[in-house]
Amino acid sequence: DTRTDNFEALFVGKGSERLTPGGIRDMMHKVGNLADVENVHPHRFRRTFATDRARRGMPVQDIAHILGHEKIDTTMGYIAEDEESIKYNYRKYSK
Repeated sequence: DTRTDNFEALFVGKGSERLTPGGIRDMMHKVGNLADVENVHPHRFRRTFATDRARRGMPVQDIAHILGHEKIDTTMGYIAEDEESIKYNYRKYSK
């Protein structure tokens, strides 16, 4: 409501120009450096989102749809599974 420009883009850079993917990466790197977090990039957030939703039980088909993936295999590559989660699920579904 406080914007005074007529740009359709939700995020804008300097001069009210559309924020580019490179601009987003640059901002993320700066925030990561300030927070002393290494390897900050957009796909890290996509992977974290996918992994978190999978661990909470969201069906992988729904995660794939949200991420815009046509193939479930692509989504599965985003989901990080640790040994404890695998062991827990094995025991849970082996009863």
